[in-house]
Amino acid sequence: MSIINSIISGIAQTNDTVQKALASIKEKPLKEEINKQASTSEPQEVLVDFSVTSKEVIMIREHLEDIPDIRYDKVNSLKDKINSNQYYISYELTAENILNSHIKGFY
Repeated sequence: MSIINSIISGIAQTNDTVQKALASIKEKPLKEEINKQASTSEPQEVLVDFSVTSKEVIMIREHLEDIPDIRYDKVNSLKDKINSNQYYISYELTAENILNSHIKGFY
């Protein structure tokens, strides 16, 4: 069962990290504009023109909000396989992938 918990935790952490990063990117230009406007003595009309990249980030963020934090269909499928002894873990392949990922990190 700890494998499922690890998978769920990893998915949730990744989703949280992506959402925080996108929120930070989206809010930064707005904060700068507000600070600039607050420093001027006369009220001015603020026009915001989002670049293509900003629009893409907003679109990606909206799509990420539609993705559930936990994919229960996958979790339940894994639970069923584990409970029926049909879930096979290749320890050799797992070890090989861990070593390869660490080796790639050094180059």
